[in-house]
Amino acid sequence: MIIEGVHGIGKSGIVKQFAEEENYHIEELFLSHQEVGDIIGIPNTVELNGVTVTTWSVPIWLQRMKTAASTGKKCVLFLDELNRAPIDVRQSALQLVLERKIHEHELPSVDGERTFVVA
Repeated sequence: MIIEGVHGIGKSGIVKQFAEEENYHIEELFLSHQEVGDIIGIPNTVELNGVTVTTWSVPIWLQRMKTAASTGKKCVLFLDELNRAPIDVRQSALQLVLERKIHEHELPSVDGERTFVVA
């Protein structure tokens, strides 16, 4: 879901109110303040079957969502200030919006309900 409107009319407040009223865990990422590594995690190398491969750390915001989901709490990922984010951050966020995953990390689901993504 994308919410559009002029500055100061309460777009962010609506998303937060929804999460509170429905008892959802909300992760709010101010994309204008993020770097690509904040969204996708940091690359690491690990040994896998005798081969060194690159894997990506779990970003802290995603870990908080997974922790909440493990307790049965549904989640909202709020990508705030999408229009003000640097282009590389917007491109990274696109996979979250379209596929609900980033690299090998998927957004959590609870009782078959996928994470609700709002921008």
